[in-house]
Amino acid sequence: MTSNDDVFFVFADMSNVVCWNNLRFTRSICSSGLAAAESHPSFRDAYLAGTANYVPFVPNNARTSGFVSMFTLNAQSMYEVEYDAEYVRSTEFPLLPSRLSAVYAFGSEKDCRKAHEVYGWDLADLRRFRLQRGPLTRVHRANMEIVSLMRLALPRASWSREDRDAIWRHYWSGGGSFSAEIPVIRDGAPGRQSFDSGEIWEYLIEGRLDLTGEGP
Repeated sequence: MTSNDDVFFVFADMSNVVCWNNLRFTRSICSSGLAAAESHPSFRDAYLAGTANYVPFVPNNARTSGFVSMFTLNAQSMYEVEYDAEYVRSTEFPLLPSRLSAVYAFGSEKDCRKAHEVYGWDLADLRRFRLQRGPLTRVHRANMEIVSLMRLALPRASWSREDRDAIWRHYWSGGGSFSAEIPVIRDGAPGRQSFDSGEIWEYLIEGRLDLTGEGP
């Protein structure tokens, strides 16, 4: 079954107190960007202009040493994936929802099942919502597997600024499967292997989603 334009599906973590409280008492989920825009006129102006800044901190390029541990590299890379995505969004696609403030949802049960098969997300956690459309609502359909591929690839290879920007430009343009070549060890020797991201389509939503049907 595929949803219409205003129906979305969310894997709701009911072990999270905030999520449980919202769905039980307000029966809705609101993106942080919309909440801020509705509460603070100055942020609303920045939101509408596409100049709102969602980045909690920026990478530190003034290291005292050129040597980085594997732990640091992996921890840093997870944030850099989101930082790179936000950098390209803010500079080239400023009116699209930010990954750092949006609600993540699926537009069809088919994509929910794909996420379940790939990541083991519990289908019992799925909740059905209807989007409240308004002047501040923003919705973007994107291939979440590009993000997953970059979480794998970024700490395993050197990437130029141009290469990073091209990947995220593809993501924000709504592009499908993406391939990346990554160094690997094969048969006891270093080599390179191409990995395809595949496709699972999700929606980034700046807006308010109302729970439909029975509550949690």
